[in-house]
Amino acid sequence: MKEYFIPSDYQPATCIRPEIPTNHFEIKPGTIQMLPSFYGNPNEDPYKHIDEFLDICSTVRIQNFTKNALRLTLFPFSLKDNAKHWLGTIGRTIKTWPEMQQEFLKKNYPIGRTNTMRRAITGFSQHPGELMHESWERLKELLRKCPHGLSRFDRIE
Repeated sequence: MKEYFIPSDYQPATCIRPEIPTNHFEIKPGTIQMLPSFYGNPNEDPYKHIDEFLDICSTVRIQNFTKNALRLTLFPFSLKDNAKHWLGTIGRTIKTWPEMQQEFLKKNYPIGRTNTMRRAITGFSQHPGELMHESWERLKELLRKCPHGLSRFDRIE
């Protein structure tokens, strides 16, 4: 009876299933250390994380790995705490980088945040005493933080 209460081998569940043509590969510790960290906190910018992650991935090569397989293999190493926990709860298999990116943004850039950014962009105005180039930089930063939120026409309007 006691055997039923002893923990068995633990195999962590992962939703990520990239197509990797080989079972023998090595990810160097230095590569993992270079990856940006995302904790899943509300104040973090998921687009910035993806940009930094893709920058690092563009410098890494593993023989017989496609870009898709490389990104999917490395991405879990960039997640920490709440974000790492979330990855284990997705509940579906992810085979491509666009699918992973979509799930990540859906979780970390909710509709409410998009609406807040849209209002900030559409209601944008130069602050009193603010120089034009400072105002322009502030607007560009708002647009960078919400690339999917406004069409080009809406930005001009």
